[in-house]
Amino acid sequence: MFVRDHMTVNPITVPKDLSVLDALELMKRHNIRRLPVTEKEQTSWTSYRT
Repeated sequence: MFVRDHMTVNPITVPKDLSVLDALELMKRHNIRRLPVTEKEQTSWTSYRT
């Protein structure tokens, strides 16, 4: 088993200055619970649980 077998090839990402409401709407629209937040070359994550 490899990471590549479970990863998203082209993940949806957002810039760190996107509003929380816009990020939440994007996550709901695409039915995703984790969203990479990018700043230049760094990435962090945010999660939403219902």
